[in-house]
Amino acid sequence: CCLSGKGQEQTASAATMILERAKPSWVFLVGIAGGFPTQGVSRGDVVVAHVIHSFDYGKLKDGTFIRRSDNDINCDRSLLSWAEVAVAREDHQWRRSITESRPDDKDAAAFKVHVDCYIASSNKVVDDPDHDFYANVAKAFPEIHAVEMEGIGAGASARLAQSERAVGFLMIRGISDEPGAGTGKEQRAQWKKYATATAAAFTRTLIEQLQPKKKAIPPPSYSPRKMSPH
Repeated sequence: CCLSGKGQEQTASAATMILERAKPSWVFLVGIAGGFPTQGVSRGDVVVAHVIHSFDYGKLKDGTFIRRSDNDINCDRSLLSWAEVAVAREDHQWRRSITESRPDDKDAAAFKVHVDCYIASSNKVVDDPDHDFYANVAKAFPEIHAVEMEGIGAGASARLAQSERAVGFLMIRGISDEPGAGTGKEQRAQWKKYATATAAAFTRTLIEQLQPKKKAIPPPSYSPRKMSPH
């Protein structure tokens, strides 16, 4: 487990180090994001990424930014399937593990988990969804559920590791902000704590239900039989 710092570069460096040292079978990027109510996403909800779109990478031509999709990340399908199973579970007792209170005074377990989400990732903090730069991205991808700042970095490191071995990558985010909503600084800080807790709680229940990787049984050591003198 590693706290990477903000931005794609720091996240990519931390993820690469972990992948080299620990050689994990699965990589989970967990944190907070800004969500869009127009997609049914509210503060405190959890979003599980299906595709992470990079909106920093592109070409400036004739006064227009043309986004390129080369750096987009598709999350692991099997992990997404397990996430759907976790959401569909009748036993939602894991929600009661959240000790942070909701800033709106609702029940701490009153949040939704959204699977199969499209998330935009950039080094730029999106606090104005109507800005020309982000508006170009939103126009091309009207289904974007949330925005964040580290997904492409971690995903790129995982994709590099996948060229050598099997590594499953999944991003899980708690929604702490609604870009353009103008939330006060103190209230925003409170939502960050709660959103972090909801994302962590769901990640834990997801990991706990994953089937453990079967360890290969090493072959018995070979000891040649002694030949009888007869």
